[in-house]
Amino acid sequence: MGWSGLSRPELPTQPSRRSCGRVIGGPGVDESDPPSAVSLDGAGAPEPSQNLPLELVVRKQTGDTARLYGLGDRGVVAPGYKADLNVIDLDGLALRLPELVHDLPGGARRLIQRADGYVATVVAGEVTMERGEDTGARPGRLIRGMR
Repeated sequence: MGWSGLSRPELPTQPSRRSCGRVIGGPGVDESDPPSAVSLDGAGAPEPSQNLPLELVVRKQTGDTARLYGLGDRGVVAPGYKADLNVIDLDGLALRLPELVHDLPGGARRLIQRADGYVATVVAGEVTMERGEDTGARPGRLIRGMR
């Protein structure tokens, strides 16, 4: 079911502290899917025993993904690896309601969904986001995996 017919979608607002529900994403994700579907949605999991450990989800979204795309020097925090980090306050982690914005070329629309609890994003040693605000720092660059 798409989001267009809902006035106030039922969304998880507080993931569990040490576990989360399903993680989905990929080519089938479009504006009919909530943006939170590619993140943590622990409140939507039917049974706590079915939740995934947070550490597993982080590994799948970082190290395993980096290796899949041939980026063997990324995805883990260890000596000799390049790392971008998100500093997260798990107790303060909460999703906001989705917003429809028209900020793509030609005024095309998309859904965005902000979240509270992200303390900072650090890229190449520089803070690029702090408490949800863009710092203006742009230390990253486009990279390509193996072809």
